[in-house]
Amino acid sequence: MRSFYILLTLVRVKPEYLESNQIVSNVNNGTTSAANGSAADILASRRKFFAQLLPHAAATDNQYQELDQHEYGEVQYWTQDAFNKWFQKHGKNSGPTPRGQLSKKLYFLENEDGELIENNETSAMRNALVRIFSTIKEHIPSMLKNWLKNLTEFHDMICIEMRMLFPDYFTLCENNWKAHKFVKNWFRNWNRDRAKKGNEDDNDNDEREDDQAGRSGAPSLPKRRLVEENEPQPARTMKKVKLVQSRDPL
Repeated sequence: MRSFYILLTLVRVKPEYLESNQIVSNVNNGTTSAANGSAADILASRRKFFAQLLPHAAATDNQYQELDQHEYGEVQYWTQDAFNKWFQKHGKNSGPTPRGQLSKKLYFLENEDGELIENNETSAMRNALVRIFSTIKEHIPSMLKNWLKNLTEFHDMICIEMRMLFPDYFTLCENNWKAHKFVKNWFRNWNRDRAKKGNEDDNDNDEREDDQAGRSGAPSLPKRRLVEENEPQPARTMKKVKLVQSRDPL
């Protein structure tokens, strides 16, 4: 795969598409018609489904623009390895965390100044995922079985969509790992909550990654503007970036 550096301005995107009855109708028609088809037909139908559900990722042909780390020197956790090292040293053994603050497992969510975002700013992210996965559950519930174990191109599409919806946070890393980790953490909690209600089997034995906790002894951060549920993140003029292609389809 060829990577190169370009300059661009990220376009603002809105999440209202998830509330479109027309999209849901089109998606339903596509998945129903392929229910008894061949494997190729099912794959084609699912690609159509996700293209309508995740139009911003689909419009980029599952590619995204990766920033140049050197242009964002204040970001603390550009690589997942850097965050993992911090978490192993400080995250697990720092004692109980104040209620209502961001979980230490989500401390990679920072702005370009390296400041941890506040817990209420993750609300729009979680709401976007609720809409996405609720639609998947309604139309292709079988895909949610062992979702975290059987990775496909559709996992990448969801993470690219989240990257584009919330560029102020998810673009500040390599290989889109922050969006992947946030989606994984959120899905584990959401799926476990559904299992407790008797809706699904809970096959995930990892400990709950609660995004409602916080760190012990954390200094108070300056309050920042609350992001409303349907309000897109402000667009940013991108610096030096490179083009990245998601994983090949299975």
